[in-house]
Order: sequence, then structure tokens, then C-alpha cells
Amino acid sequence: MKNVRGSLLHLLFLLFLPLILTAREDYDYELKLGKRSLFIEEPVPLTFRVWRTDPGRILFFEFAPEADRRLEVKLLRERRGEYRGMPSVTFRYLIFPKEAGEIPLRFRFVVKRTSETRLRYNNTGEPVKAKAIDTTDTMEAVPPETLKVAPLPRPVPLVGDYRLEVSVDKRETAAYSPVYLTVRLRGVGAMPEKVDFTPAIENVRVFADEPKIDIRYADDGIHYEGRFSYALLSDHSFVIPPIVLEAFSYTKKRLYRLESEKVAIDVAPVSVETLVDDETRPESVYETLETLKRWGVYTLIFLCGYLSALLVGRLRRTKTSVSRERRFEREVRTARDAKTLLNLLVRTDPWRYLVSIEALERAIYRDDTVDLAKVKKEVLKGENPSRTSR
Repeated sequence: MKNVRGSLLHLLFLLFLPLILTAREDYDYELKLGKRSLFIEEPVPLTFRVWRTDPGRILFFEFAPEADRRLEVKLLRERRGEYRGMPSVTFRYLIFPKEAGEIPLRFRFVVKRTSETRLRYNNTGEPVKAKAIDTTDTMEAVPPETLKVAPLPRPVPLVGDYRLEVSVDKRETAAYSPVYLTVRLRGVGAMPEKVDFTPAIENVRVFADEPKIDIRYADDGIHYEGRFSYALLSDHSFVIPPIVLEAFSYTKKRLYRLESEKVAIDVAPVSVETLVDDETRPESVYETLETLKRWGVYTLIFLCGYLSALLVGRLRRTKTSVSRERRFEREVRTARDAKTLLNLLVRTDPWRYLVSIEALERAIYRDDTVDLAKVKKEVLKGENPSRTSR
């Protein structure tokens, strides 16, 4: 019985020997892993280069790390070229471990073989693609790697080397004139967790614009740049509190903190008393006549020039006003959502459109329902009474 079993195994070996020899005679490869010991979220580059060794064969290659919930894998590029004088393909990946411990890194490598004859029958005039032609596919073995992932000293929202910049357009303003706050977060590393820099300041209205995020994957990690903009509205002076973020640098193997300075904003209140003359002093008849005479002379001197410029100036102002109103009307009509309309009204005249601003703010931040079309109609028709007293 053992002899029969041995004979069968020997026969199978002889039958598959040509395929086994072919598998390693017509291609070769090399795999490079940037590091094997790293921290959670630390990016590790992986390069897999494969090339033909038999010029008489036609080969296509597919390669990728196998899916694993403990790993995030990003293909950076797949380039075709030449290596050692033969056609080659280079796959470049970026891998982010999500858990601590030893994580096996396995690979899926497929070699697709065809011939000139099979290519001719599949020639449709389009670029040749391995999946669109007749090929013989074999799953090739690539020895797995092991990643030894260390935990972070403590959970932090940022992993990598980042910097924080905070700026305002002005530090002095009038009541209900918005101050624009800009927060920029830049760095290289892993993708930051969801961050929100909206300041919480008592009795200060804060309007957030849509964040502008730019992400670029590279060999050293994710190049991240986020720009967060806010409009702050108040009738009294206030202080923007410092922004504090905890982070971990895997290049320096230490925790660090990003912290901005607090920013004091001086708001000049609108005082009715300053607009009224408290002193009541009766003016004499002589002073009144002298004043009238002086104004009469000025009027006679500048009357001709004033009248000639009046028409031109009025036409220019009318044209500018109409153009501004049309642009504002167009922006209101095309506002795609409540936040876009809110930002437009805050920038234009936050006190005039305060009623609509409050309705939009409740819809955005308190999940109240709002009829956006109705709000637009009220704004365009001027049915938006401002508050003249507090």
C-alpha cells in the first residue's frame, strides 16, 4: 500500500514538475518592508518589484497585501518599467497598523501567463489588459512578514509630526462686526482623528465654515493640511481660549502637545449717548447769521461743480449698488444649504439679517427644521426685520 501511494505521489510530482519549474524560471521578485517594529498608526512603506526573466514569455502580475481589519493599506503607485534589462512592475504600498501586537502581513500574488497566439485572438485595437485577455493564472507563494506593533503611551488624536497655527484678521472691532478666526493644522503621519476647533465662548456667536482638507499620500506617510475658518460675533470684548492638542511623534518616540496662545478681542460697543450732544448752549442771532453767510458763500462757490458731478456720481453709485445687489441676490438664490446661506448673511450684514441668521443657526446646531426656500425669500424681499434695541 505504501509503495502504491509513493508511486502516485511520484507520478503527480512528475506531472506538475514542468509547471513548478516554469513558475520560477520566467519571473523573479524582491520585497522590501520599510520596518518591522513600529507603533500603532505609524506608516510603513512596502515595495514589491517583479520582473520577467524569460524574454520569450508574456506575463502579467497582480500583487496586494491581504485584507486584515488590523491594518489599513493604501496603494501609492503601480509603475511599469525595466529592471535588469527586462520588463518589470513595481508596487508601492503604505501600511498603517491599527492594533498593538504581532500582526502577520500576508500577500496575494497572481501571475497571468499568455502567448502571442492568444493575444492575437484577443486583439481589439484597445490597450491590452490582463483581465481582458485569455491567460493562465497561478497563485504564487510569497513568504509572509510579521509586524511587531507597540501601543501608544496613551490614546491621542494625532500621530506624527504636526504643527498648529491660529490667526485672526483683527484684534479690535466694532460691536456685531465679525472677527474671522483661522486654524491651520499641518503635518506628516497618520490621518488625524476627527478634530473640531470651534471655540466655546460665552455670549459670543460662532459660525463655522466648511473645513478645507488637503491630503496627499507619500512614502513617509500622509501629508495633511486642514484649514478651519470661523466667524465670531459679539457686542462685547472677549477672549478666544487656547487650542490644545495631544500628539505622539513616532520619529522622536515621545508625546508632545500643540497649544496656541489665547487671543483677546477688543470690541467697541455702540453707545447711543456718544451720538447725542449733552451740552445745550443757545446760539446768538449774530452767530446764526454768520453761519448762514459762510454756508451761502461755500454753496455759491461749489454749486456748479457739485451739480455737474452730482449726476455722474449718482449714476456710478446706482450702477455699483445694483451690481452689488444683483451679486448678493444671485449668491442667496444659489446657496446650496443652510450653512452656505448662513456664512453669506454673516459676511454681508449680520445685524440686518439677524432673524434669518438665528433661524439658520438653530437648524444647523440644534437640528431644528428650517424652510431654506422661505428664508431665501424673506431675505430677498427684505422681510427680515433687524433688532434695533436690545
